[in-house]
Amino acid sequence: MRIGEILALRRKDFDFDNNVVSVLDGKGGVSRYVPISGTLSDSMRLYITKTSGEDCELVFLSWRTGKGISPTGAQFLVHRFIDMAGVTSHGGDSPSVHTFRHTFITHALDKILRSGMDLYTALPIVGAYVGHTNLRDLEKYVHMTGISIEEFNRRQSPLEGLLPEVCDEDE
Repeated sequence: MRIGEILALRRKDFDFDNNVVSVLDGKGGVSRYVPISGTLSDSMRLYITKTSGEDCELVFLSWRTGKGISPTGAQFLVHRFIDMAGVTSHGGDSPSVHTFRHTFITHALDKILRSGMDLYTALPIVGAYVGHTNLRDLEKYVHMTGISIEEFNRRQSPLEGLLPEVCDEDE
């Protein structure tokens, strides 16, 4: 999810019985359901239960103001946690909040492709989870997966011969 989508989450957006979060009016006005793992669902249920006395319906609140956390505040907290964990970057810059989104997309796409699913089926599935309606927005992640171009071509080989070849009339 995008940082703005996470910070806009309300308590009622979580369906703990089905491990799903409703994202309403995300980027570009796109709404979607995002599946979450059982462990994340359990953790969020506990967090929401422990903070249920709050006046605000938002899930993530500033301990200073009692209101929703700003994107800048969330980025500050993430950078603080990254520093506390001792995570460093090879390029000098520390990972940003959006880095987690890119990492998820790349790993999810890689896992789906390694399972044997073809790219043309995998891209719309991943796109639906992350709120991309244009598959071009996902193309940049394909080269970041562990699937080599040879492996990609091998998987697409059943498509060969789908279209008839053009033959020379003399043949």
